[in-house]
Amino acid sequence: AKKAEAHALGDIDETLAPSNPATRDQKPPATNGVSSLLPADADIEDPEKLKKFKKIKSKLGEINRLKDQQASGKQLEINQLDKIKKEDELLKELKDLAL
Repeated sequence: AKKAEAHALGDIDETLAPSNPATRDQKPPATNGVSSLLPADADIEDPEKLKKFKKIKSKLGEINRLKDQQASGKQLEINQLDKIKKEDELLKELKDLAL
């Protein structure tokens, strides 16, 4: 009975913490402290605004991934560097949408 219980607990642990090291060690995307200033997706009622909001958040997520790659020493392409330069503009647009 203890073996079955231990096995069941192991299954629970496996679902809570996957054994795949690639997914286990990933950190959540950085938000640059912006998420506390912005409403959750559910707070925006206008479908068009919500669509723009999600699109901008997606772009900011990509920018954060590019910044992480750059910090780890990867040489970025010109278009990737251009995306990073647009971060402030996207943050302003996101804040404007939240108003």
